[in-house]
Amino acid sequence: MLSLSNQIFKLLVQITLLFIAQKLLALTLPICVVTVYLVQKVYLRTSRQLRLLELESQSAVYSSFLESVEGIATIRSFGWEKEIENANIVYLDKSQQPSYILFCLQRWLNIVLDLMVAAIATGLITLAVLLRGTTTAGQIGMALNIVLVANTTLLGLVEAWTNLEISLGAISRLKHLEAETPKEYKPGENYIPADPWPSSGKVEIDNVTVAYNPEAVALRNVTINVLAGQQLVVCGRTGSGKSTLLLTLLHLLDAKSGTIKVDGLDLSLVPRSLVRQRCFITVAQDPFVLGQASLRFNLDPSSFLSDESIVAVLERTSLWSHFKSGSSTKVNEILNSSMASLPQMSTGQSQLLALARAILQGQVLNDSSSTSEAHPSHGRVMPILLLDEATSSLDPTTESAMRSIIHEEFTEKGHTVIAITHRLSGVTEDMRSGHDVVALLSQGKVDKIGKAEHVLGTLISP
Repeated sequence: MLSLSNQIFKLLVQITLLFIAQKLLALTLPICVVTVYLVQKVYLRTSRQLRLLELESQSAVYSSFLESVEGIATIRSFGWEKEIENANIVYLDKSQQPSYILFCLQRWLNIVLDLMVAAIATGLITLAVLLRGTTTAGQIGMALNIVLVANTTLLGLVEAWTNLEISLGAISRLKHLEAETPKEYKPGENYIPADPWPSSGKVEIDNVTVAYNPEAVALRNVTINVLAGQQLVVCGRTGSGKSTLLLTLLHLLDAKSGTIKVDGLDLSLVPRSLVRQRCFITVAQDPFVLGQASLRFNLDPSSFLSDESIVAVLERTSLWSHFKSGSSTKVNEILNSSMASLPQMSTGQSQLLALARAILQGQVLNDSSSTSEAHPSHGRVMPILLLDEATSSLDPTTESAMRSIIHEEFTEKGHTVIAITHRLSGVTEDMRSGHDVVALLSQGKVDKIGKAEHVLGTLISP
């Protein structure tokens, strides 16, 4: 907008000076205005379409590049390098076509404006010759100098107007995206439970059916009841519906039918953000770490806890000595350092960091609940721990240490634990006889469910 205003101001000043040098040039103003209007109308309509084509063709190049990077192992394994390379070259060639045509269109605009300015200059000289004595040599010289730069000003004006339209088009698409994108929240999800919730961690999954689309039903009539403080291990082959069950608990997928209740409260009535914030603590298979963020932010994004609390948990997970091995030994400096500047972590250490974050999240929930002015709570919040293949990529030593920490920090303190796994090694060590439950999923259905000692014998093949 500033560039457009600048070009308009420059053009008005130049036109005024031209009219001062030769007043009869004012007769050509309507013709020039109509010509510029017609030229910019053709240019803007065509350039707008070409820019949309350019964006679409470039998206194919970017998608192909990202897919090639993500699937590089598969491409090399099957020897598809030449085919992928040829496909990328085709996408690149197609992406250059709109750019080349747009470049030709800009050259056409330059020629048209050059011809128009040349006509004005010719008219100026003609009038100066025919009407001798009406203008001085200085005025003619000033007018010719202005004419020489008028082309640049006109071109800048048209390009500034084009850029303004492109920017307004981008804003319009963003507004359309904001208005048309389906909202995650649905009507009826407005009940705010009083603290402390959940106070026990009882989970009731009643006849739940989940589908990614009408043809692909992922869970069929799943019914599982988990008592407060109980540990549920969900097993099954790949594609059996384990991860779908986890996504449904977190309200990342909506159930087509059935209900999920925590401490007797239907989760479909509670805002999704509140369910994820207060009801569940999740440790995923791939730990999420922001490399440019500080260690403190990765562990306590709300900055609610003290340095002592964070360090105590890091010591509990044997990570503090690793971070202290860097250049700095001051607690505050280490916690405020970016993850990229700290000593690099192994896969097991990254998973332990995710577990440390889960422990700290539980502390934040209880501390914030007890200090809330709107709903002061005297009870203890008992969030449910969700483990999604949390130990599948760990070595036996790290896996054993992680299971020990989970048992001491969550299971022994009465938290309900729901663990998704397809590898049963190590599971039997933590299962409490007569108390904990194992569920076997197969093709989206509960194949077997019962106390650990009754089901594990069936699940562990000889």
